[in-house]
Amino acid sequence: MDDNKKALEYAGKALSYRMLSEKQLFDKIIAKGFSEESAEYAVEMFKKYGGINDEEYCESLIRTYKAKGYGKRRIAQKLRESGIEREVSDEKLEYFEPDYSKIQKYISSKIKTENPDRQTVKKVFDGLLRKGFSYEQVKEALNNFLNDEEYYE
Repeated sequence: MDDNKKALEYAGKALSYRMLSEKQLFDKIIAKGFSEESAEYAVEMFKKYGGINDEEYCESLIRTYKAKGYGKRRIAQKLRESGIEREVSDEKLEYFEPDYSKIQKYISSKIKTENPDRQTVKKVFDGLLRKGFSYEQVKEALNNFLNDEEYYE
């Protein structure tokens, strides 16, 4: 069996476990010891026959990370880490709206008292920023939760 067929077979096996981006599949084939030409061949064949599709994979990742409570920035970072091209991720995230119930759930899990101290609010604020929400989204959510008191400065 020639190298291209072996790489194709390995790619099929890799894709049977979970979806992968084109870049992830290519890297996986190379890491297994196949040549770049064989890896490119395998990726192109799966792309041609619909076994791999970065746009569908991107949409799937967006749904997954949104369900985990991540914001647009963190999801964009995760997409880049997964090998999704920036043009694809930017297009898919263009009209992204975060799950505000996840933000509220996060805040209520961290703030247990009616009048939290500034340090607690700052930790929650910073945590939401790390989850990828914008400053404005976090500020609005905390204001709503804290009844418009200015704790976030």
